[in-house]
Amino acid sequence: MTEEPKKAPFVLGEDPAAELNRLRHLIMHAPYGLYLIDRTSTVVIANRRGAERLGTTVDKLVGSQMADHMPEATAAARRARGLEVFLTGEATTFEDRVGDRWFLSTLWPIKDEQGEVTHLGIYGVDITEQKRVQESLRESQALYRLVTENVADVVWVLDPRTLRFKYVSPSVERLLGYTAEELAELTVDQLVTEETRAVLRAQVAERRTAFEAGEPGAVIRLNDIEQVRKDGSRVWVEMSTTYVRNAAGELEVIGSSRDVTARRRLEERLRQAHKMEAVGTLAGGIAHDFNNILMAIQGNASLVRADLAEDDPFRERLEAIEECVRSASELTRQLLGFARGGAYSVVPTDLNDLVERTARLFGRSRKQISLHHKPAADLWTVEVDRSQIEQVLLNLMVNAWHAMPEGGDLYLETGNLTLDEDDAKSRGVRPGRYVRVAVTDTGVGMDEATRSRVFEPFFTTKGMGRGTGLGLATVYGMVTSHGGFLTVYSEPARGSTFNVHLPASDRPVVETAGPPAGPVVTGTETILLVDDEVAVRSTAAAMLARLGYTVLAAASGEEALDCFARERNRIDLVVLDMVMPGLGGRETFHRLRALDPGLRVLLASGYSLNGEARELLDRGCRAFLQKPWSLAELSLKLRRVLDG
Repeated sequence: MTEEPKKAPFVLGEDPAAELNRLRHLIMHAPYGLYLIDRTSTVVIANRRGAERLGTTVDKLVGSQMADHMPEATAAARRARGLEVFLTGEATTFEDRVGDRWFLSTLWPIKDEQGEVTHLGIYGVDITEQKRVQESLRESQALYRLVTENVADVVWVLDPRTLRFKYVSPSVERLLGYTAEELAELTVDQLVTEETRAVLRAQVAERRTAFEAGEPGAVIRLNDIEQVRKDGSRVWVEMSTTYVRNAAGELEVIGSSRDVTARRRLEERLRQAHKMEAVGTLAGGIAHDFNNILMAIQGNASLVRADLAEDDPFRERLEAIEECVRSASELTRQLLGFARGGAYSVVPTDLNDLVERTARLFGRSRKQISLHHKPAADLWTVEVDRSQIEQVLLNLMVNAWHAMPEGGDLYLETGNLTLDEDDAKSRGVRPGRYVRVAVTDTGVGMDEATRSRVFEPFFTTKGMGRGTGLGLATVYGMVTSHGGFLTVYSEPARGSTFNVHLPASDRPVVETAGPPAGPVVTGTETILLVDDEVAVRSTAAAMLARLGYTVLAAASGEEALDCFARERNRIDLVVLDMVMPGLGGRETFHRLRALDPGLRVLLASGYSLNGEARELLDRGCRAFLQKPWSLAELSLKLRRVLDG
């Protein structure tokens, strides 16, 4: 066995006393604790810092048991460590706490010439401040982790070279459907759409070049980033990113992603609403002017037919003209409905009953479609124009029929729904109670591009000559004019569901009678006719004269006031057009009523009963007459107001 080489003995210099004195001074004034203990744990040597660490003096510490100056638990742990060093002859380093201070201590064996461990040297450094810094760092890291793992935004760290994530917060699962572990196996390219990919890469490369050139890592925001979720669906996010270098000097991208899909959809709805409002205004104006033209045609046809004998061969042609006028009038009614022209006659209605009656009407001529009606019990009442909502339901059913050319199933379901503030805001309606009608088909369905345009006016998938493109646009206008909203869900080859939501009412259901019918009724009163359109004014005046009335005509609101001021004692009723240049129908009405509070006024308009017309009815106007009207309709409305 090879003998262990002997260590060179410690040799003092020429002046041992001076050397020992300097050594003693070095030990005594060292900035850390130094101790020497024997096998009984008695302190043989200690310096000042060591004594201070134990809360005593050197004189009191030397010759005493070191354990007497420590808490019992600390003393027991140190005795065990010291015993281990005595037995093994191997040094050990450890951390422990004495009072409110932390120490990093090293125990090393001191051996005699025979290799026996006779003493232990102890070196202790106060690491309390380092421990406090470490603890503060741990708390900061814990707080950072708590924040990043619980915020709704996704926080991430990206390697710009590989475009892989080094860290992703758990909230990514809510956003994209991937766990953080799954996402670590993917690159950014796999998480964005093709359209977004090029933009994102260009931004990353541009900022990286700038950062490496010495520019500060400014935060950049990337809006409208379209990402692909695990299930293949799309989500829109807003990203905030910045470049940094980590402790190793490596370049990293730190960022956060926020889900803005709801905001994006709301913005899209607002854009769509503004577009629809603009087109609706145009459509309403066209419908108004068209109704004035139809008024002249209808009025003259009614006058001529009224003067013909029952067997006159021209009556058949006049009836054909009037039928064409009715068809054209229905088209303008659709335009007014799309233009959110308002409801004509609003009454509290049982929507279950209206759906059932409309379904029976539809089913009579669509035998290849199987109808399934599921009415909700205790359905809330709605206040609607029944003819308009019937038209809404019919349009949706016809749309479903076109989606099922080989036949299929059509499901009609009603239910109650309550919207809170957030849901209502996202739909652009008031919060509260709503009644829902769902129309579901098993037809061809729609892709996203078609679904996004389905309520646009004049948009149709039926091909040239097979549709006006006003059906669903009319549905949209009529539903929104009632304060409701629409939603649609559809996928190719999986059918479609259109949901109509209408505000609920607390009023009881009102049963209404059908439209009035009867012969032409005449009269002898004096009527002031106010209309700015020459053709309408002359035709309406002729119709009134044909019915036996004395007619005073005015081409404007100003003329009407002058005429009334002169002839007020003769005038029994005013037929007042709503839309006129200069002094409009609303202002003319108020000025006439100021002159005679009991004056009978019959409103007439090419627009529907909404807005100002509805306000005037609420303020005492007697009735509303929609252009174009026939001689019979005019006669009945006049007598109702005059005799009323």
